[in-house]
Amino acid sequence: MYSGKVSVNFYCMKRDGDENILFAEKIKSQLSGLKNTELDSTLTLLANMETTEGEQFQENNITDGEETEKGFGSVQILDRPYLIARSLVHCYPPCDIVEFDENGQAKGDFHAVIIGFGKIGQAVLKNLFLNGQFSDRPFKAEIFDPDYENVSGYIKKRCPALMNNYLCPEIKPHLFSAGNEKFYEVLDSIKGDNLYIVVCTGDKETDRETAKDIMAVTGREVYECSYDGIICNSKGKIHKNRIYCRDLLDVEKADQTAMMFNQVYTDA
Repeated sequence: MYSGKVSVNFYCMKRDGDENILFAEKIKSQLSGLKNTELDSTLTLLANMETTEGEQFQENNITDGEETEKGFGSVQILDRPYLIARSLVHCYPPCDIVEFDENGQAKGDFHAVIIGFGKIGQAVLKNLFLNGQFSDRPFKAEIFDPDYENVSGYIKKRCPALMNNYLCPEIKPHLFSAGNEKFYEVLDSIKGDNLYIVVCTGDKETDRETAKDIMAVTGREVYECSYDGIICNSKGKIHKNRIYCRDLLDVEKADQTAMMFNQVYTDA
């Protein structure tokens, strides 16, 4: 058996989150058999991170200094909608569409337009809310989904302050699709702001047609979000971004980025 220091990064990224958790448990069992070995390991797995099982797995599988059983040095649990939304703001930061004055103050309100409010749309809203707030400027969002009342129950329960108290009426639901004439009336009413348009209906063909129509009518940049990745439509060009890339999956890099942003806010 090898003796010494071992550094390993494990990625369990099958679409079935339960299979990923079971496989990670098998890995941990094998790690426990490494005698006389100093192990520096990280684990990134794709699963539903908002379940009790996911939280318990994270707590039970991180090794602290007092444990004799080997576990993982750090555990990152991701679900696909969150990973897609995280990829979106990583590739296309909200601050890039906002103009700032010489004092670093945003000159206009950030205004998100989210078409489709299933799991991906809800993850997009939460990530844009975290990354689209600027000093002395309100975060605004328009949500378009004819089925809004039937799909929004989960996020209202999980994030009651976000949806029901803190920002209303800055987050406004519209019970019609982007194909409705009223959709363009809403866009016309807010075109003075910094618009960040995301299409995530859950159907790639619908996303594609909707994005093309919005581009043709408004000329604005439009982002398509699906389980296959992020597509940016800008000035007649299309660029696709993968969601499974090391910058997004690496635990250490994520921690370093969080610490960097925290330091910026601390020094401000």
